[in-house]
Amino acid sequence: MYTSGGLYNWHGDFGIGGDENSYQRAFTCVILLADQDKDFTGGDFLVKDAAGNIVTSGAAKKGDAVFFTPTTLHKVGEILSGVRKSLVL
Repeated sequence: MYTSGGLYNWHGDFGIGGDENSYQRAFTCVILLADQDKDFTGGDFLVKDAAGNIVTSGAAKKGDAVFFTPTTLHKVGEILSGVRKSLVL
């Protein structure tokens, strides 16, 4: 859960060792539990593709899901208002 001013900078979902050699999962799934622009503003979910380009996930509605490998760098932009809720598997 992210509230106004909250964010999560670029990171990968690495395992116990904290680096790309210690993966503990085959993939990550993020499910949005709130509607962007209705329940919160800001808070875009961004990923970097293999070339390092920043792209938006497109997840903006409650129930939208994004799947990616643990090596994929990703972040949640700053929440401008409201509460962004998501479930990470």
